Amino acid sequence: MCSVCEEKKKKKKKKKKKKKKKKKKKKKKKKKKKKKKKKKKRRRRRRRRRREEEEEEEEEEEEEEEEKKKKKKKKKLIKWLPEQWLCGGETK
Repeated sequence: MCSVCEEKKKKKKKKKKKKKKKKKKKKKKKKKKKKKKKKKKRRRRRRRRRREEEEEEEEEEEEEEEEKKKKKKKKKLIKWLPEQWLCGGETK
């Protein structure tokens, strides 16, 4: 091969190497973006869990209050209706 052809080949190889380096940099940037997305997802999950836990606690408290109210009502019924005492706690 002539010297001119060899020089051209060397130039082409150098250009290809430069392109590869640029591609590697782009890949690194993409990875960083993915990490940010993961952090956002984690935050969202944590927030959802906290909200759900708070809602469950509120529901449990409401249920307990309702049960207390029902017990009070039952006691009042027994006090005010002497028929229940005679029938063994059953209403007609």
